[in-house]
Amino acid sequence: MHDHDPSNEYQPPFGIAGFACFICWVFMLFVARPAVALLDVWWAEGLVDAAFPLSVCFVILYGSHWHREMRSLARAFYLILVSGIISGCALFCGGAVILGFFVVVNRFTAFHY
Repeated sequence: MHDHDPSNEYQPPFGIAGFACFICWVFMLFVARPAVALLDVWWAEGLVDAAFPLSVCFVILYGSHWHREMRSLARAFYLILVSGIISGCALFCGGAVILGFFVVVNRFTAFHY
């Protein structure tokens, strides 16, 4: 086998889970915000905003063939931890993209005297 040949080992679906988590964060921010705001309790709003992307990421990872050799309870806890890490990275990357967008827009729209 050469270095450029694809391996037969299964790769974990981190990219798919991260992309789905990012899309869920965007969905929760722009679409579901009015429905979540009806709860009118700050901690419940934060819990719903965080639980939906985490659960989507967990379902994607749990449905994959990644670490099927582990016991189900240990695998579930491990995938919850990995889902939290992926969700945090997706939130951080989304914030960096939004911040970069504002910096670029501010540079182009700044007034020059």
